[in-house]
Amino acid sequence: MTDASTADRPTDARERLLSHFGSTEPKDSSSQGAKWDQLWCDGSFLPWDKGLPNPALRDLLQNNLPDDVLRPDDPPLLPDPVVDGKRRRALVPGCGKGYDVHLLASAGYEAWGLEISPAAIEAAKQWAKEAEERGLKDGYETLNEKWGGGSANFVCGDFFKDDWLQKIGVEGGFDIIYDYTFLSALPPALRSAWALQMSKLLSRDPQAALVCVEFPTYKPPSTGGPPFGLPSKVYEQHLSRPGDEVKYDDEGHVVEETDQFGSFIIPKTNSIGLYRDAHYAPLNTHEIGKGTDKVSIWRHPS
Repeated sequence: MTDASTADRPTDARERLLSHFGSTEPKDSSSQGAKWDQLWCDGSFLPWDKGLPNPALRDLLQNNLPDDVLRPDDPPLLPDPVVDGKRRRALVPGCGKGYDVHLLASAGYEAWGLEISPAAIEAAKQWAKEAEERGLKDGYETLNEKWGGGSANFVCGDFFKDDWLQKIGVEGGFDIIYDYTFLSALPPALRSAWALQMSKLLSRDPQAALVCVEFPTYKPPSTGGPPFGLPSKVYEQHLSRPGDEVKYDDEGHVVEETDQFGSFIIPKTNSIGLYRDAHYAPLNTHEIGKGTDKVSIWRHPS
């Protein structure tokens, strides 16, 4: 478990990442993409690559949740993988080698992994080839025979642009979008644009879900990144009003703005804001986030 006493202590990996990306914060994604591609091209320093999906996603797909998350009559948190004979689509931005993409495919979705780095896409395809040769075992078997297996697909593109959508022919948005370590890899200056693009990419179907495994919630913002510290209120403030300016104080902490309705105080919203439908501590997650990771589920209002 990571706690506050160790959160601001530099590690070799963090120091190398800070040195690689530099201290000047970019205002767009283009320069960041080139730097990520350099790391993937080298291939010897990929500290974020755990070699498997986050157990929190597997638990969510199998409805293995804390007892207080759902009431007995509540619907599942994720939409069924198939509706009217058509597979629903899932997106994993910053997918790396694609472990989460294959897990979503094993749950029955038409899953897409997006990477800005061409070298990362090649690494994902190579991993998929090797996995296929061994029968895609080791935890990627079909999770539910009712839905069968879906498909794992990959596309190279900039999350903040739309040309990659045209490449894959997706219209109407994605039914699941999964973010774990993608937002934390982005400089804070890109967070409003991240939230805006998430709102645009998420289907308006009331069951469609943006799933965020919030990490690292424990890390002080003053330590920089990647990964950049992401307490839950960062997600709340940005996803409630995508595209709007969200203020930060001199130490990098988000300044919370709220709307008040009677006795309820909620984050300030705008016309394309998402609402948080669930928020919980997962039963399982990667070792580095145990005791501090949270899972949040976001949807468009009906």
